[in-house]
Amino acid sequence: MNKEESRKRRLFKQNARKVLKHHYFVLMMLCLVAIYFGSEFRYVTSQTNDTYNILTGRYIEETDYALTIDDNSILETALNRIGIDASDIKESRLAEEREEIRKSGSQNLRKIKGGSRGFLSRVVKYFSSGDIIDTLIDAGVSIFHSETIAMAILIIAGLLVTLFIWAFLKNVYIAILRRIFLEARSYKTVPFSHVLFFRAVDRWKKASLSMVRLSIYKLLWWITVVGGVIKHYSYMLVPYIIAENPDIDGKEAIRLSQRMMDGRKMEAFILDCSFIGWHILGYLSFGLAEALWI
Repeated sequence: MNKEESRKRRLFKQNARKVLKHHYFVLMMLCLVAIYFGSEFRYVTSQTNDTYNILTGRYIEETDYALTIDDNSILETALNRIGIDASDIKESRLAEEREEIRKSGSQNLRKIKGGSRGFLSRVVKYFSSGDIIDTLIDAGVSIFHSETIAMAILIIAGLLVTLFIWAFLKNVYIAILRRIFLEARSYKTVPFSHVLFFRAVDRWKKASLSMVRLSIYKLLWWITVVGGVIKHYSYMLVPYIIAENPDIDGKEAIRLSQRMMDGRKMEAFILDCSFIGWHILGYLSFGLAEALWI
């Protein structure tokens, strides 16, 4: 039985490679878009906590603002005995570092703009300098006569925009990718325009709500940890079901996936485990191997 299952897995992979080679460019581009949206291959950008600041031209680590004098009680005690306040040194060093970053940022920003004084350079300067945030806050203060209220409204608006993008773009793109995968398996050509399949059949909103329901279910099950692992495999066909039948209700898609995966979850788990070497390679390549081949 194990030999038969192993043979089936090899057959799955052989067929998958054939499909991938035939539609490589389309599938590769769509996977790269998924990386850009953050819908899939999330560890492409989460390998490190360091952040690259385009203005300063360097990576800012979590410890970038850590000072030589931090929580070292022995050193602080020694400084205090000779009449030096360690907190004053900290503030001084922090101010120096901020000023250095500001100057470096200004120099790199001028390089990025290439000295251009046209309309585009003004737009870049407006957004990159944070002036738009200041403008919005000032507008809110003039309306509500309270900086606190203006800031709160701006934060809430930002959260709503983020939630909207997640629900109606990032989440839906997962189902869009499955639609393209299914078409690549069945048809000789897959046009890029099929990315807008849900829009073409006027089911974008329905697909979005169904995927949001799936995300909520999975989040609640992951609270139990073990339940999250089991339900991951129970719900794994939901995006494919929605991609194949955009008219289906999200709740029904979840039920159908559970029925289809009943007695198959272990097979799916073993199939996933057979890719562990590839996934390690994907992790070491910051997810690029995942998007470009696996």
